[in-house]
Amino acid sequence: MKITRKRLRRIIREAYNSASDAGLAQANAVKRQFLKLYDADVQIDGRNGWVVVNGKKAVNISSASGRPRTEDEMISQMEDAMWAGGKDEDEARMDLGHRGDY
Repeated sequence: MKITRKRLRRIIREAYNSASDAGLAQANAVKRQFLKLYDADVQIDGRNGWVVVNGKKAVNISSASGRPRTEDEMISQMEDAMWAGGKDEDEARMDLGHRGDY
């Protein structure tokens, strides 16, 4: 199989954790549902594979994240990120005393 210039550029541009087209479509659908329920700032970071709610990483949508999630699971994770006590993941780990490998 010959790799064309266009294909090579696409391979280089994509990161390991990037979201697939199907994952982005599902994330957009969940984003629309979530915005109907709550007034929040929701962004989809397709290059790194995350749904970000109010500046906090909420759902890993990358193709390397394991099993696919249902829309209800994604909304639940987005709610958890939105209602979190204002601390991001790293700060919460520091408060618990975890060090080194996360």
